[in-house]
Order: sequence, then C-alpha cells, then structure tokens
Amino acid sequence: MEFWKNKNTKIIITKHNELPHSKKSKILIAYQNIYKYADVIIHLGEKSVDNSTFNSIRNSIIPHPLYENLPNTLTQLESRERLGIATDRFVICCFGNYRNQDELNLTINAFKKFKDSKKTLLTAKWPKLFGWKKEPTKRLKHEIYLKRKHFDKRYCLNNIEYVSESDIQLYLNACDIVFIPRIDTLNTGNIPLAFTFGKVVVGPEIGNIGSLLQRTGNPSFIPGELSSVEQALNQAKTLVLADKGQENYRFGKQHWNVNLVAQMHLDLYKDLILNNDSNK
Repeated sequence: MEFWKNKNTKIIITKHNELPHSKKSKILIAYQNIYKYADVIIHLGEKSVDNSTFNSIRNSIIPHPLYENLPNTLTQLESRERLGIATDRFVICCFGNYRNQDELNLTINAFKKFKDSKKTLLTAKWPKLFGWKKEPTKRLKHEIYLKRKHFDKRYCLNNIEYVSESDIQLYLNACDIVFIPRIDTLNTGNIPLAFTFGKVVVGPEIGNIGSLLQRTGNPSFIPGELSSVEQALNQAKTLVLADKGQENYRFGKQHWNVNLVAQMHLDLYKDLILNNDSNK
C-alpha cells in the first residue's frame, strides 16, 4: 500500500463491515493499513458515514446496486413446486449464511412467535454449529432436530454449500418476505437482493440496514426483543397484501439500478483524477 501511495496512486475502499468477520489478527491489521492509506471511503448508507472515525478521509455514499443480472424466469408457483412448498403457505425466507448461534436462535424464535397457521420457514443454508468430534451430543441433537423438521411442512430447511446464480431465484421467488437475522452487522446485500425480486424485507435496526429499511418503509426490529421481531413480521405480512414488494422493486430500479450506481463510481473516480491533476 505504501509503495502505491508513494506513486501518488488514489486508493478507494468500500466499507462493508466495521470489523472483519474473521477473528484472525492479520486480517484486522490489513483492515487498519488499508484505512491508513485510503483517499476515499465509499459507504453503502448514511449511518456508517455518521459513525465514521475517519473524518480526515473523504467519505462518499454510493448504494449497493440491485442484482439485475441474476436469472429471474421462474414464477412463485414453479419455484415452490421445485422446493416442495405448497401454494397456500406464507413463506419467510432467510437467505445466506448464519454467522453464529445467536442469529440462528433469532430466526427460530422469531418464526415461533409469528402467528400464521400456514407459515413456512425457508432457508438456503443451515449451519452445522457443532462438530462430531468436539461436541457429539449437541451435534446429534441438532441432526435429530433437522430430521424432524424435514417432515414438518412449516419448515423447508435446505443446506446448500453453494447456491448457484441460476438457483437464487428459487428461494427469492418462492417466498413472501425476506427475513434478515443479523445481530451486529453494518450492511447486507439481502436488501437489494429482495428488492430485485420484489419482496418485502424485515431486518434489524442496526447500521445501514436499519436506516435503509426505515427509508424505504420496510419493517425493522430491535435485536434481542422478540416482541419487536414479532411486530415487524406481522407488519410485513400486512405489507405483502398491500403489494409493498412491487413498490420496493420500483424503488430499487429508480435508485439502485446497476447503470446509476456504476455512474456514481465513475463520477467519483473522475473527480479524484481531476483534483489530483489540478494539485500538481
């Protein structure tokens, strides 16, 4: 980094997380070094700018774009048929990895609290939190839990190692709402992903996630307060009936389309180059 900085190179980074997901010290040091030499930090929302500790560095907000290049050819009926979900179910989708036990507990408890006789929880990835060697008893109980849920139409718990781009539409088109079970995260790609497929989103009131949900009129909850989660899910169900998902899609196409976001990046680069030339 120092080599390129000495050559008057402009260094731009996008702030996805406050801290790396990995606990390895080398990765944390890499984070710190990149911020040390950065000329611009691109933020995905206003909240991370407000909380930024790098006031001497230029901060710019450029939103996460939609996933417009993903295949989207299947109907809800076709998607549910392939996943084995009945057409009359109200489907809550959690898409992506669970990072810890707390996120998994949040999902399970929130689903239990949600009052709907035809509810179904859909996941693409279900964690193996316990190893057979270190915690065999806990792992066995977890496997039994999954086996029981396999025969319960309230659950469609898939555990796909890698969901191909062509299969992402299966999960997003099959569901009614997208639930984001994050506890302590700055950003998520699941909001623009849900908007791409015209879905209502429920997520935590943290970081840029909470501010984006509030800005777009989607329900948010306070992590750790189950009554708040239950209220958000009930609100989401009402919004589904009011066609809020299509409103989300239109908002995304207007504000987060790929061409617009790409142009925002390009304008930033051009501005840096022009300012660099004028200061020579």
